[in-house]
Amino acid sequence: MPRKKSASISFTKVLKEELKDKEFAAAYLTAAIEENDYISFMKAIRNVVDAQGGIGKLAKKTGQNRESLYKTLSGVRNPKVNTLDEILHALGCQLSVKIKKAS
Repeated sequence: MPRKKSASISFTKVLKEELKDKEFAAAYLTAAIEENDYISFMKAIRNVVDAQGGIGKLAKKTGQNRESLYKTLSGVRNPKVNTLDEILHALGCQLSVKIKKAS
């Protein structure tokens, strides 16, 4: 007997939809930075950028060129704090510092 095809939803598609919500995006980025993996954090920012309009829209909001943003968000570059701050502000987020919990 042939098996029925089940409808599947792409994780990436669902994540992209969820990341349109600024609260969810902020929680996602916070979780990513808490992993202490710089490249994963930059990729998480890129996921939020893609969900919220893409690199072109981000370039317009920040005044940075697209090529530079692609490199920054790939983890190839180590962005300056002000660059990271500009990107996060364009996404409706901000940098903050909090006391690390004792382990």
